[in-house]
Amino acid sequence: MRYDWRAQRLGWVLMAAGIGLGVALGAGEIVLRAVGMYTFMLVILRLSGKRCVAQLTPFDLVLLLIISEVTQDAMVPQELASFGIVVLSITALVGIDLATGWLSWRVRPIGTAIGGGAFLLVAHGEPLRDRLAKEHMGLEEVLAAARATGLTQLRQIRYAVLEADGQISIVPYGRPRARLVRR
Repeated sequence: MRYDWRAQRLGWVLMAAGIGLGVALGAGEIVLRAVGMYTFMLVILRLSGKRCVAQLTPFDLVLLLIISEVTQDAMVPQELASFGIVVLSITALVGIDLATGWLSWRVRPIGTAIGGGAFLLVAHGEPLRDRLAKEHMGLEEVLAAARATGLTQLRQIRYAVLEADGQISIVPYGRPRARLVRR
């Protein structure tokens, strides 16, 4: 299904109008709190590594729920909580998320800083130990991803790549490489 650009623009306009109305009515502090908390959480999650969100353990899930409960009061204190303020806060969060996504798409350095990029972990059957250490990964995790694709040994791996979403992609030896077809 194709996403209609008119609906997207209408969404942006409505969101901007809602945030603008909230700020005009004196709720600018709520918007600033929401944007500040979003930025803080984005930085914290980015610093914790790519695998943090992609491979949640039960401990990670509990931690995420506790963090969400703690940040709730930081964004909208109980004495200010009302339906309109909560809607404004959610609108500001969704707005900053859409703006971040758009900036990531349009400005490559911002996209790389926020979402990261592909990260080579194994090349030609040899583990790149400095890169594994940088991502706080063990060779066992790469081998587990290799076993999921039917490979049993490290030497069968041409490339192992940590993707931006935290998944490990395995490119084995023995499969034909893609060719560029020119017309």
